[in-house]
Amino acid sequence: MNLTDFKDLIKAMPVDYQAFDAKWENWKKFTDTNDQVSSILKKVFAGEPEVRISRPDLKVEWKSDLGVFIIKTILWGYSSGMRGNNFEGISNNFDSLKGLLENAINDGISDWSAHCKKLDDIKGLGLSTYTKFLQFLGVKVEGKYALILDNRIVTVLRRSVFAELAPLKNISDNNPSRRYPEYLDCIHTIAEQNDLNVEQIEFFLFAFGLDLKEPALVSNNARA
Repeated sequence: MNLTDFKDLIKAMPVDYQAFDAKWENWKKFTDTNDQVSSILKKVFAGEPEVRISRPDLKVEWKSDLGVFIIKTILWGYSSGMRGNNFEGISNNFDSLKGLLENAINDGISDWSAHCKKLDDIKGLGLSTYTKFLQFLGVKVEGKYALILDNRIVTVLRRSVFAELAPLKNISDNNPSRRYPEYLDCIHTIAEQNDLNVEQIEFFLFAFGLDLKEPALVSNNARA
């Protein structure tokens, strides 16, 4: 099965309309973990029981307040809450995360491997979350615009659902970050060769990549 078989669908993916609802009841427990984070959570919800956040909201937010952007991106990606102690770990290293993202915004990321090592000091921060930040910030990683690489897309790659992504079928479940620049290069190449938008490809892989199976050929005798 080829990605290009779905070219028209990919072009129609409503990236700018994708939004998620985060409920205050799932996040209010974190208002005691860190004064800065608590203040931002209260500001984002503004007394409302839930807030709806879209991709365009995030692409605009960081320009006015990077801290609010970080929290809104987490709410967008994990509307029902993060697993385990991940959010506490990020909250406890909030200033370090802001500093890392500020450097990425200002200078880009020319050496992904070296940059990744700095993520180890921020407990609870994985590739799935961090690449969300990078994509919505418009950061370039080794010359290519960042894209989300979460566990769902990693599974799509490992299952080799689409022929064009076959070079990434051996990507590791445990440490996909090592292959991240290769993933970006692959998606950008597909986009350039087929006049597609890279973010629409990423959204398509997330939305449909695990729910498609090439139909089996049916012989004339079987139909009869």
